[in-house]
Amino acid sequence: MEGTERHRLILETLSVLEASGYQAFFSGLPGCFDIAGRKGQKTVLIKVLENIDAFPMQHAKSLESISNILGAIGIVVGAKSKEFALAQGVLYLRHGIVAISPLTMQQFLEGGEFNEKKFKKTLVKINQSLLVQARKSKNLTTSQLARACGLSHDTIYRYERSLTLASPKNAAIIEQFLGLPSKALLEKFTSSQKPINGLVRGAYGSTYDFYGFTSVNLDGPADMVGASFGKDARKQGLSSPKTAKGQISSIIAERDRDMRTLERRAEVFDQLSQIIGAHPCFFVKSCTKPRVKSIPVITKSELSGIRTKQQLMALIGGKTKN
Repeated sequence: MEGTERHRLILETLSVLEASGYQAFFSGLPGCFDIAGRKGQKTVLIKVLENIDAFPMQHAKSLESISNILGAIGIVVGAKSKEFALAQGVLYLRHGIVAISPLTMQQFLEGGEFNEKKFKKTLVKINQSLLVQARKSKNLTTSQLARACGLSHDTIYRYERSLTLASPKNAAIIEQFLGLPSKALLEKFTSSQKPINGLVRGAYGSTYDFYGFTSVNLDGPADMVGASFGKDARKQGLSSPKTAKGQISSIIAERDRDMRTLERRAEVFDQLSQIIGAHPCFFVKSCTKPRVKSIPVITKSELSGIRTKQQLMALIGGKTKN
């Protein structure tokens, strides 16, 4: 762990997660998140930084994508920005990702109330179900509602999918047009987030189809994470780990790493995959071993014979059991 203050923040974050009943794991690998936590069906992915301004856009996009794919919520835990210390009980945003102090995180995980701010601009979370219901009751499309309220179609689209927070002004305009009571659309900022199917055509641009898995490439702590939605995974060769409702299964993978690196990362991948509910695997050009420690190894020649997600899952499952 680098930096005394960051080290302290990591330990404090792990302590808060465990005190809140989460199983938590610190990967120790660079990337868009450092800690994964799980409590029942709730999963959190956390990047820990002393200064939240050090969280780059690239990591924000990766964390947003992987969180949506896995039905998790991604947050940044820090102590300060360049201008001020993070206040307790206040949510900030860094490139669209919630940024909070460790003390606020406990409140966040328990679904408490907050002063939601994007630095000095107050923001609110829209009740997506109520917004959709109210819009449809007026027989309006998202474009029609957007035009009537002086907003863009993309803004309404993102409100209805909880992809962004709203200004109180915009929320009030929508409420007034739809005939809703004041603040009816406002919702507590909770630690639950639904997975979004079909992200290949979504707003982040970094997702793609990998043998039927909606996937995203990461710059750490893994090379790739993917998820598949629909029928029960047990019908397709694997007993699926507990994942978000409606999700078949998910995979977390490294690609084309040398064997020494894979051996070092195998234990990390084993523990991380258990937390996020994913099947770990290593994709390599060639290898004579079916596994590196407990992690299945899939070679390029084996992958060339794969056509469907069912076949890929059966291959991973077979190497896991052997």
